[in-house]
Amino acid sequence: QCYAFRALRFLFSMERNRHLFKRLFSAEMFEMFIDIGHYVRDITAYENLVAIFNTFSDEELNQIKESIETVNQNKAPSKIINGYAILDHLGSGAFGSVHKVRKHGGQNLLALKEVNLHNPVFGKDKNDRDSSVEKIVSELTIIKEQICLALRYLHKEKRIVHRDLTPNNIMLGEKDKVTISKCHV
Repeated sequence: QCYAFRALRFLFSMERNRHLFKRLFSAEMFEMFIDIGHYVRDITAYENLVAIFNTFSDEELNQIKESIETVNQNKAPSKIINGYAILDHLGSGAFGSVHKVRKHGGQNLLALKEVNLHNPVFGKDKNDRDSSVEKIVSELTIIKEQICLALRYLHKEKRIVHRDLTPNNIMLGEKDKVTISKCHV
């Protein structure tokens, strides 16, 4: 068990893995895990972790097992949407849910927003919803092309880099004119 904890501690030392470990252990155990330090080869440094681990009830061990499964990047997807494997639910909002996904057969992790078209905001019946969706997609396409042109103008023509590009800093005016505010030279 000490060797297993040492292997985990070495994996934790790689910065890209750190966020996964916070979900594995209780706060007390995670604190002890951190206090060991990076690349400690002395196996006795892990004995306190093993002692605490061995006092866990079956319920606590099952909880750790479930936590390990939730961070497993190779776990089977819960479902597939348009070629994207759904790995985890990240959150929900007024219009839909956001999921952690991987393109089916790919390695990169992405976020996918699934919009609930049955939301009353989009219309009462199928015709209203279809019309609303078409308008939204059309508007988003126009806004995206306008934003791309505006950024290209800023970067190429004016040699300005925008360091705080957020939806709050993009305004759409008459005839789809895009204004980007708060630029820094």
